[in-house]
Amino acid sequence: QEEEEAPQEEPQEEEEEDEEELEEEGDLLKEGEVRHMLLFFMCQLRWQCGMIVEPRRCDATYRVYRTEAFDPRSFDDELKRSKLETEDLAACAGMMLKFLSGPAKGDRWVPWHCAVCEQELFLMEEVRSRNELSEEQRFAAGAAFSASRWVPLWREAILPNLLRNDVDVAKRPEEAFQRGSRVHRAMVSWRKQGHKLHTPSFNCYPPRGASGDKFTDYIAQRHADFASLGVRAFALLSAADNNKDDTTKEKAPPTMADLDRVFRAQPRVGPTMSKVFLVTTHLWYPQLGILDDACEVGDGANSAFEFLFKKGKKTSCRKKKTSASLRLPRRERRSPRTAIQPHARLRR
Repeated sequence: QEEEEAPQEEPQEEEEEDEEELEEEGDLLKEGEVRHMLLFFMCQLRWQCGMIVEPRRCDATYRVYRTEAFDPRSFDDELKRSKLETEDLAACAGMMLKFLSGPAKGDRWVPWHCAVCEQELFLMEEVRSRNELSEEQRFAAGAAFSASRWVPLWREAILPNLLRNDVDVAKRPEEAFQRGSRVHRAMVSWRKQGHKLHTPSFNCYPPRGASGDKFTDYIAQRHADFASLGVRAFALLSAADNNKDDTTKEKAPPTMADLDRVFRAQPRVGPTMSKVFLVTTHLWYPQLGILDDACEVGDGANSAFEFLFKKGKKTSCRKKKTSASLRLPRRERRSPRTAIQPHARLRR
């Protein structure tokens, strides 16, 4: 009701034309499909509430959450307090368990809030919280993590040796990961045991000839390069803080575009990898609002945006292998209610 009473920012004629165009092309989403999508979102949220509010016991080595021990009572009680029905969600529990134990197991699936996916949760709980490291060292290590994004490798081989290493990862990243270093030897030993050096959630494209032992060298050098990139990005982030008490200088916090330029200046970092860096940075420094209004996305999202927003009418996305940024329409930025009730906008 509040949405209907809100003033319209766009002329009514334009909205009617857009709706007619969609109807002609037969691309309108059916209400049943939208309800199905929202139900799936709520099922995800129900599971993640169990992870955050009622944390489960995890496997000591790989921190795999035991979904069969999931207790949804706190989430269900909150819905009942809000006078919302829970029967449909409870009926999906078996299917969600099958989904979370199968296709969504591991780090290939990003849940409702990416801060609780396997990779970002590791960064938050086991890197961001390291008090023995300075803020710059933590950020450099967090950036270096994206060179492999493989949590078992970092938990068992890289992070322990990085903490014991006498080389500052922020001041001398090349030396920290160079051939023969403590970290490099741990990576070599890890691979000899038959373990992976890189996440399967996205492809790694090593240069020609980087196979066998040279592949380990390549991944180690990639860690050094990304740690150096993190140092450069941290300098941009900390510039505003350094000037916040100086009345003669006013330094605005960096925007998404500012950081994207820094990340994309690194060779072999495209829109997808830049998006990864941006999301982690946004989660680490939410007070800066880096991704409040826009977010870099990978090329894989282009087809979805083409369908949802009709070839970039409401986004800056284009069907080409370049940067694609999702910008929320003004109405969504002003009214969070619209964002959590997409069916209302789709009907309009």
